[in-house]
Amino acid sequence: MSTISGIGGNVDGHGTVRNWIVDSDVDIQTFSASNTKAGTGAVDGNTDWSGSFSQYGHLPAVFPGNSFTFQGTIEGTLGLTGTALVESVTINVDIEAGSIIETIITFAANGVLTKGAVASGDSTVPCPPSSLNAEIWTQAPVDPLPAYPGAFVKMADVRNFSLAFTTTNPTFASSDTSGGIRRAAGNLAASLSVEVYTADFSTLPTENLVQDIVAVVDNVPATNLFWRLRFIKWGSISNMTVDIETPGMVGATLEGIFTGFTDIGGTCEEGIIVDSGATPITRWPV
Repeated sequence: MSTISGIGGNVDGHGTVRNWIVDSDVDIQTFSASNTKAGTGAVDGNTDWSGSFSQYGHLPAVFPGNSFTFQGTIEGTLGLTGTALVESVTINVDIEAGSIIETIITFAANGVLTKGAVASGDSTVPCPPSSLNAEIWTQAPVDPLPAYPGAFVKMADVRNFSLAFTTTNPTFASSDTSGGIRRAAGNLAASLSVEVYTADFSTLPTENLVQDIVAVVDNVPATNLFWRLRFIKWGSISNMTVDIETPGMVGATLEGIFTGFTDIGGTCEEGIIVDSGATPITRWPV
């Protein structure tokens, strides 16, 4: 066996990748019976595999529920490849740490995992976005769809935020899956977690409040890129912390979930999720 570092690795079709990980598994079936002499035996079971990769940026090339061909290489010629279904996309924005915006994609098998020859490279020019240009803006739901910035209000003293998009993809195995687990696309869910500093907990969004959200990932006027989530329903408010001894800054964590539908003035209206591309794409409804 030979050894090598991951310095030459990449994931085909995805730029500025930081790392990738794949786990393969098999559900080996064990048995004991009247003739196994107080021992156990084992026979083949269904195979499965899953993985993730992390990249700098806020605009992934794939989205939960998408099928894609994963091609992860060690050094451009060897690695792993297989058809997979995306399970989650998480965008992490840490303003307080001044970190580069990061996106994490998880996926799971929808085909055979092949080990060996994989030709792949990353010819993109890196231009990773800083979290320092990020903001959260909110507005009460109104009809029709309001333009940003318009009447939106900037949320004060945001420390960091995470956008998470997921699909719970049902699994199956049959006489046509050749001893492997396969998946179908599930329903899309989304959530927003925001850590803030505050001098007054009463100024935070209240539980069950519904708002139209703009998560700005680049507030530079020439680009002004943002994710649009219409609507977020705020849930728990945790970590309302007052550290007297240290002392620490007073703050809290806000947790909200996406709702595709809400009542506006007695009429139920449909929401929308739009991505942060220079030419934005509607990710929901599909």
